Order: sequence, then C-alpha cells, then structure tokens
Amino acid sequence: MVGIVRLFVVITVVVMGLAAPAAAGSEVPMKGTVLGEHGPPDFSAPDCPDWALWRFSSEGAGQMSHLGRVEYSLTQCSVPGPEGIESEGTVTVTAANGDMLFIQHTMLSQIIGEPGSDPEGFTLVGEWEAVGGTGRFVRATGGGTMDGVGDILNGEAIFDIPDGLAEFNFVGKIAYVASDRFNR
Repeated sequence: MVGIVRLFVVITVVVMGLAAPAAAGSEVPMKGTVLGEHGPPDFSAPDCPDWALWRFSSEGAGQMSHLGRVEYSLTQCSVPGPEGIESEGTVTVTAANGDMLFIQHTMLSQIIGEPGSDPEGFTLVGEWEAVGGTGRFVRATGGGTMDGVGDILNGEAIFDIPDGLAEFNFVGKIAYVASDRFNR
C-alpha cells in the first residue's frame, strides 16, 4: 500500500511539473539610454500602413539597467499630425548574450528650427510595450515611456549630439522568463 501511495505521489508530481507553464520572472525596472545613427526619411514608406507618409530607421547601442550594454534597431512609420509628427513602430533590443526583446512604440515628435529654414532636430515623447522576443524574453510583457532628442540629417548638431544621431531614453517595467540557462 505504501508503495502504491509513493508511486501515485511521484506520478502526480511529474504530471503537474510537465503541465505547469514556464515560470515568468518577477517584474523588474527597465531604464536606459540608447544612442544611434538615424537615417533620412524614406518617402516610399516600405512596410508601413497606407496612412504613413514616410519611414524612419535608427540603430546603435546603449545601456539598459540590469541588461547592461545592448544593441538596438528601431523602425517607425510617420505622418504629420495636428500636434507634431505621429509615429508607430518597433524596437529590437539585443542583450550581450543574443537574447532579443521586441518592443512596440508610439511617439510624437516636435521639429526644432526657425520657421522657413531647414529643421535642425527634433524632440520626442512616447510610450512602449514589450511584445515578446527570444531566449528569456520569449514571453516578455510590460511597458513604459520613452523620450529623446535627435538631429536632422545634414542639419546642425544640437543637444551635444553629433549630426545624424538620435537618443532614446526608456523607463518602465518588464517581466520575462527568469532562468539561469538564459543568463550565460
């Protein structure tokens, strides 16, 4: 009888262990700044919805709280709106071990420059949401806000950022799979 009870307990533990979903990590703060080169607008707006007039891209590197140094790439589809340039897009953040975090973002940009002259740069504010990734970020969730500044390509350098660069600052929280096998 004792053997049957032990066998039942072992089978129950094994079945429950197989049926349980992978544990997500606790929610952790995500804060950091990435700085990279951004390209001129692409007026053909590839891979953008019909409402978009152009597409921008940016890529570079920076620091993201507990992730340390990261690389990023950003794309956004944009259109002028009543309060500035409205954009939607994606950001891919790649950690040092190769795990990628996928983020969707919306932002509003304001052009800087004298009326009637070439724009010098822009400021931006926006919101972001984690939508998944690879490795430890495969089921990432969470979100936050972003802001930044940048130069207009071939314009004058502002904010001590060299011409053609953009700075993006991320603040928020994120939950993801916490497993030692992803932390190598």
